[in-house]
Amino acid sequence: GRDDRGGGVKKKGVEGGGKEGGEMEGGGNKEKMERDKRTKKPLEKTDEESEKTYSFLADAKWIIGFQVRQILLKLSYDAETKRLEDEHLLDLEWRHRNKEEEQLENGRANMRNAFLSLPLNPPSSSSSSSSPSSSPSSPSPPS
Repeated sequence: GRDDRGGGVKKKGVEGGGKEGGEMEGGGNKEKMERDKRTKKPLEKTDEESEKTYSFLADAKWIIGFQVRQILLKLSYDAETKRLEDEHLLDLEWRHRNKEEEQLENGRANMRNAFLSLPLNPPSSSSSSSSPSSSPSSPSPPS
């Protein structure tokens, strides 16, 4: 049954051939009678036919349900995979960033150490002019 009434809740009325369905679509009594005839037909089926229809519908319902579950499973699996990949990439990015920061920090520390090891005011500027130049280079290689 098509539903041109927007709202979609009263669909039952059209398919069931109920009063409101007949009236809503503006047909006269003749149309209503025809619809009533049409809706009564399925009830006149033999038990065997209705059993077949019922089992077919049950199978169809199960198959559709199964396919929907499969699709949902795949979607959730894909989403989880994507999430894990993103997490992994983020993790790698963080490690890389941390490594870079560590190296920068080490570089700064080395420079700081080298700078701090420089004698601020050598006791005798003329005689020990060669020793200050050798001392700053020695602390940096060990660290």
